[in-house]
Amino acid sequence: MLGFVADEHIPLATINILRAAGYRVLSVREECPGANDEQILQLADGERLVIITCDKDFGELIYKEKAKFSSGVVYCCSSKFSPNEIAELILYHLNEFTAEFEGMITVLSRGKFRQRHL
Repeated sequence: MLGFVADEHIPLATINILRAAGYRVLSVREECPGANDEQILQLADGERLVIITCDKDFGELIYKEKAKFSSGVVYCCSSKFSPNEIAELILYHLNEFTAEFEGMITVLSRGKFRQRHL
């Protein structure tokens, strides 16, 4: 089943909404505060979890630095999301469009939903 790693800056409301919807969500803030991006990539890949982040550095690590990673990243490209909005957008795309997040880098904003294979 699809699960997620929520980066440190992802709101607790987003984490709780996804958990309430039945998804496993590992919170970096709760489980491994201060973990760097490489450690988060390793954790997510080892657990087969998709990273949820507002940090574009993950894309740079994967594409520019060729970090070995295949689980998936949801990059939330707006800093103006409400605490619930990230989860609502993820659930909307999962439920309405049966979006696949595993093995993809997904760019998520209010008006855009783009995906690219890792």
